[in-house]
This record gives sequence, C-alpha cells and structure tokens, in this order.
Amino acid sequence: MSADRSAAAPGDLVTVSTTVTLPVQASFDSTLLTQLPEGLEYVETVSVQCSTGQPCTEGDPAVLTPSGRTVGVFLGDLEESYSWAPQVTVVIQARVADDATGTLTATATLAWDEADRLSRPAAVSELGDFDRVSDPGSVEVAVAVPALQVSAAVLDGDAADDGTLRLALPAVEPGETATVTYRLRVPTPDPGEQVGTLSSAMEVSRSSAPGEVPGEPSGTAAASVTVQVGEPGGVLTGRVRVESLRDGRVTGYAAGVRVVVRWLGPDRQPGGGDDVRVATSTDAAGRWPVGALRPGWYQVRFDPSTLPGLTVPWRDGDSGAPLVTTVHLSADQVRPRTSLVLAGITPGGG
Repeated sequence: MSADRSAAAPGDLVTVSTTVTLPVQASFDSTLLTQLPEGLEYVETVSVQCSTGQPCTEGDPAVLTPSGRTVGVFLGDLEESYSWAPQVTVVIQARVADDATGTLTATATLAWDEADRLSRPAAVSELGDFDRVSDPGSVEVAVAVPALQVSAAVLDGDAADDGTLRLALPAVEPGETATVTYRLRVPTPDPGEQVGTLSSAMEVSRSSAPGEVPGEPSGTAAASVTVQVGEPGGVLTGRVRVESLRDGRVTGYAAGVRVVVRWLGPDRQPGGGDDVRVATSTDAAGRWPVGALRPGWYQVRFDPSTLPGLTVPWRDGDSGAPLVTTVHLSADQVRPRTSLVLAGITPGGG
C-alpha cells in the first residue's frame, strides 16, 4: 500500500495505490476494503488493474458506494484457469480535509468467502461478514499545514491574532546584512469576492546585548512589500433538476449529488498524470459552483451513486451524455453549464 506523497496540505489530493494477491484456493466474493481516517475524504476510484493485463476474476470489478469511511471494490470470484495467485492493483484518490491535522493513516484489507455468497453488490453496506480477511496494510500521510517559513526563530506566530509576527534574528554586526525569507499563503477568494492589494510592513528593533529586550523600532530599517491578488479564475457551475417523465414538468432539484470537475491538462485527455480533480456536491437548490479554475478543457462527471431515489439520468442540455460532459473554459470565464436533467419515476409510471 502506497501514496503518491508522504505529506500533503489541506485541500490537496492524495492518490493511494493498493496491490493485493488473490488466493488461488476457494476465492469467492473477493473485495478490497480501504478504511480512510478522519481527515481524508474519498473522491473516486481511479483504476482497477490485474497483473495479467486481463480481468483476474469473473466479471468486471464493481466500485461500491462507500459506507462511512470504508471504501470498497468488489472483485468477485477468481477465474478457475489460474494455477498461480494473480495480483490486483486498486488506485483511489482522496482529499485532505480542510481541518485535517497530524498524521493520517489509511488501511486496506482483502476479504473473501470460501463459497460463492454474493452476486454483485452495489454498496459496502450490502457485503456482510466474510469467511476470510487478510492482515491489513497501511500508508501514512502527514498533514503539512501551510505556514510561515523563516530563516530565523519565530517568537510570535501571530498568536495574539493581531496581525503581527515577531522573529528573532541572529546577531548582526553593524554594516552587515541579515536576510529573512518567509512565505505567506494567500487564500483563494470565492467567485465574485472583491479582492485588492495586501500589504506587509517590516520593522527592526535592536538590543545592545544578547537577552536584552529590544528597544523601539528604528525607522531606518523599515521595508514594505505589496502583493497584488489577481481576480479569481474561471467558474464552472450548473444545476441538477428533476422533471416528470410523463409531461416534462420540473418537480424539484437534487441536493447532495457529487460532481467531479477534472482539468484534462495540456494533452486534453483524461489520465496521463497531468489531470487535476476537484469534487463538490449540489446544495439544497441543486446548484454546484466550482471556482478558481485555470483555462482549458474540463470533464464534468456526476456520480450516479449519489442521485436521489426514484430518478434516472435523462438528458443534458449540452447535448452530451447525461452523466459526463467535456467543456472548455476561457481565462476568468464564468460558464453556467446547462443543467443535468433527471427523470422522476413514480409507481404509476410518470
């Protein structure tokens, strides 16, 4: 079990790869279960690949709807033609939560039955108890909270929340120059938020001997730096609504539908290692905005497992497939993507 990085900041995407060896003897209902810790949010299952290049099990693997923090991939029954134990690699992507701290540890186990018990489950909650469960594997990701980086000791990292930062510089002789390097993280403004110029001023106070309290700041050593925050990037937005299958009348809007917006990178193709994904969910009014996007081609995909009950994907106003559409976004463009339309099904057929 491995991750593409050993440290990540809140909001970063982490790719976790797990390779398991399938038991040759009596391997039925094989399922890889990944337990994500608090602070690591499931985004999607990227790939399921057998070491033979062909499916290791009968039928195609099924990505299961997670249950709590447990993510599952149902692999199924081992093909009888294998006399050796093939390996399966499952790659998932998760997001470091905004409030995550410390070290995040994800674990994975392979579970299977000695006799065929399951047909093709759709969710982790349908699995029940297995006959056999492997020893868990694990991977750790340290949360690296973006912070001030300095070449001197930090005396007060704005602990008083008064907008000041105190640093202790090494001893500097008259005529010498001391360079302090620090980095500030400027939060990405929300779409439509007014942004302007951020300024920071530096002042230096000296003490005549080590351990003495510095005196008043000397005006001759003051400096300032101005950071111009640019306007937010482009915005993709849309809405998921439900229409009556009988007469096309709008009957409501779908909340909680997960939307994955993927920047396709310079090659304009999904995959290849240069994609960037952002996931969100529709609000109570069915709306989903994703902002601060760079220009380029994007794939917008709706997670069918999060659609409300008694609805099916019906159509898409961009003339694309109902659940996935590719769109182009220009610099700083706000594109109100045409809504995904679901057909509401009633017991009467309408």
